[in-house]
Amino acid sequence: MLRPKKTKLNIKRILKNVPEAKIFWTADGKKLYNVRDLLGALKNMEEMDFRMHVTTTKNDFKEWIKLVIGDKKLARTLRWTTTLETTIEKVKEHLDQYYI
Repeated sequence: MLRPKKTKLNIKRILKNVPEAKIFWTADGKKLYNVRDLLGALKNMEEMDFRMHVTTTKNDFKEWIKLVIGDKKLARTLRWTTTLETTIEKVKEHLDQYYI
């Protein structure tokens, strides 16, 4: 399988803020505009708030990343991720691929 090129276009897509109408509101009231915002919010999120978004049957973060951010690779990575710690790890690893 081919890995995505680490081009400026890919990096911009990952870092780009979504329009105000497409932001992600976390259970604890934070507004997320991009994947870096998500990582920061996850690092400071309480388990109870995380559980509002991620269960064994749903993952709101994965859906937002897939449908709004348009990052299908990260969305696939998060598909079966159900713990806060693992979600942080996977998002960080993904961002690190882009030297962020």
